[in-house]
Amino acid sequence: MSVQPERTPTVDPSTEASEPLPISFALVGVQKAATSTIAFYLLRHRHVARGERKERHFFDKDFLDWANPDYSAYTCPRRTPRQLVAGDYTPAYLFWPRALERMHRYDPEMKLIASFRDPIERAFSQWQMDYARHEGFPQFAQAIAQDTFETVPDRIP
Repeated sequence: MSVQPERTPTVDPSTEASEPLPISFALVGVQKAATSTIAFYLLRHRHVARGERKERHFFDKDFLDWANPDYSAYTCPRRTPRQLVAGDYTPAYLFWPRALERMHRYDPEMKLIASFRDPIERAFSQWQMDYARHEGFPQFAQAIAQDTFETVPDRIP
C-alpha cells in the first residue's frame, strides 16, 4: 500500500485576491516556547494569509460584549488568490480565562496549534531575556527567591 502525499488545495483563479479570509486556525501556547518561530514559518507558506500583526489578542479582550460578539474584524486580508487560510498567533489564548471557550463559539472547527516547553527551561529563558533587557535585574537564584508569585491567580473566574 502506498501513501499518497497530501494534495495542495485547488485555488479558484476567479477568487478575488482582496476578499478577507476568516481566521481558521490559532497558534496558542506558553511564552518562550517557539511560538514566534512557528508563526514565522507558517506565514512563509504561500497558502497562509498575513495579517497586520502577529498576535491579534481578540479572544482575550474581556471588555468586549461576548454575549453578542462582533467577529467582522476577525479576518485577514487575502493578498493573492493562492492564500486560502488565515491564522491568529496569540499564545495567551491557552491560559487566558474564557479565551478557548470564546474561540469555540466563534468556530467549533477552528484548528489549534499548541506549543509548550519544559517549565524550568522556560523560566530560565524568561529570566535570560529580562536580565538582558533590564539593568540591575537580579541573578537567577535571587530572582526565584524574590518572586512572590502574586500574579498567579488562585482561581479561574
